[in-house]
Amino acid sequence: MFSPPARIKLVPFERESEVPFMAKTYESCHATRAISIARSADYWKYLLSRNPKDEFFLVEANGARLGYVRIMVGPKRLLIRD
Repeated sequence: MFSPPARIKLVPFERESEVPFMAKTYESCHATRAISIARSADYWKYLLSRNPKDEFFLVEANGARLGYVRIMVGPKRLLIRD
């Protein structure tokens, strides 16, 4: 039986409020890779303060959180940072 793809939406959030979710998502995404960057709590603080104008969005489908995206909004482009 065919089931239509879930509708994906981006929901803005304040970076500090979702650090535990972002850390868990990052770790589970990179768990199967041979090499990845370990991100301690201090490293997360550094990442979030490094580019204060970046925007953060939860990636959701059918009410479930699938991940997050960090975007730099420039005058002529968007850059996905994480």
